[in-house]
Amino acid sequence: MITGERIRHEIERFTGQLTGRTTPDRALVIFWFGSLWLLGLLCWGFFLNWGDFAFDFHDWMQEGARYNLLADAVRSGQIPLFISTQLASTNRFLSLSDVVLSPQIILLRWVEPAFFVLINTFILYTVGTAGVLLIRKRFNWSCLTTGLVMVLFSLNGHLAAHIAVGHSMWSSYFLLPFWMLLLFELLEDKATQSWTAKTAGFTFILFLQGGFHFVAWILMMMAIMMVFAWKHASRLAWTIAAVIGINAWRILPIHVEYSEWERFYTSGYDSIQHLLQSITTVQNPMDGWSGAIPARGIWEVNNYLGLLGFLFVLVFGMYGFWIRANGSRKAILGVMIGMTLLSMGRVYQPLFNLPISVFRAERISTRMVILPIVTGIFLAGIVFDEWVKRRKKKNVEVDLLMMGGMLFVLHDLINNLIIWRVERVRLAFDAYPVNIDAHLVTMTDTPYIQAIQTGFAVTALTVVILVGMRCRPWKKKTASIEGTCK
Repeated sequence: MITGERIRHEIERFTGQLTGRTTPDRALVIFWFGSLWLLGLLCWGFFLNWGDFAFDFHDWMQEGARYNLLADAVRSGQIPLFISTQLASTNRFLSLSDVVLSPQIILLRWVEPAFFVLINTFILYTVGTAGVLLIRKRFNWSCLTTGLVMVLFSLNGHLAAHIAVGHSMWSSYFLLPFWMLLLFELLEDKATQSWTAKTAGFTFILFLQGGFHFVAWILMMMAIMMVFAWKHASRLAWTIAAVIGINAWRILPIHVEYSEWERFYTSGYDSIQHLLQSITTVQNPMDGWSGAIPARGIWEVNNYLGLLGFLFVLVFGMYGFWIRANGSRKAILGVMIGMTLLSMGRVYQPLFNLPISVFRAERISTRMVILPIVTGIFLAGIVFDEWVKRRKKKNVEVDLLMMGGMLFVLHDLINNLIIWRVERVRLAFDAYPVNIDAHLVTMTDTPYIQAIQTGFAVTALTVVILVGMRCRPWKKKTASIEGTCK
């Protein structure tokens, strides 16, 4: 017989397993995360119209040409050095900083570019989900905490807005949980000599996925971290050098192009209010342009988490982490503030004006605030989970309230995805038929070819050095650690 007491007992058992007060059943864990993963696939599939969209507006036009060139290269077995199209800013294909050169491009042999974008997004979203689950394992998070972090990380407005206007390479964003794992390893003083090699290898993979911007921001983040976590300064300096070295095959051709091309800095956020608005308010793509800067699209100031999502990051990720963290862990908050400051107004412009391609690639500094936001989401997960598990008194009402809060966050983010879906954003632009054909051509360009050759040599040398360091036995001052090539 089903009684009220029995129902309450089952609800307490269910909420206790989700919040981590009791060990969850394996079946519940699989169902919970499988459902969230599947929901994300459905959201991104709907967002991209299941791979049925036209490359006829904003940056989708140049993306279409790039993917057609890559398809030509894959089918002919040639290296894509030069591109012939009316939609590229240069004929030097490898000088385009954010092109996708990952192993997935082999799929272009069989599928059309739009469907490739869908498949590639699915692949990277799945890898990103696996990264979040690794962080869950690292900190022993509950199902509820992990689900909330997963939703905020993978469905936020920043990612939706950029992909919507044709920044398909932004799907490389999904790899950021692996940077978070590396960051926590360093700040908890658990980084060994292999940390430099792992970080360099991660950025190499990120660059292949078209994540040039994210690599540049990670470099900036490590540079700022040298100030706030000075005891790690030496390791960070070597890692910055290793990241640049292992990606030299891409950075040097980009530098050749940028040194010949006059670029103009746009701006960061107009004010703190403008930044907070980008996080808490749904931006309408029909508005087109943002603030007092006519060259800055509304998609460049969209970091939507919703009000509850923002409070989660603010209360647990900033305030909560500050009062609970100690030592090196507290340094990450200073790094987050530093990166946020660079995204404001014209603070970043002096760096942009330097003749360094990593800096000059970022004309619109509003974008880089996503890195401190993502960091805040994962820090909030750490503190929130500790708070939930510290609660001594079982209170099913509070558990249900937290689960309801997660549902509200999920509702807000899905609603934002619907507003920013590709087919709807297309209506905000003057879409028109355009020839996205692109072909491989042969040209004579000595500076460009020499930059590629030099870059490959530097990359190969960096890999040899990193492998050598990884395999060489070494000793720490406090403990003996045997270096092996496991």
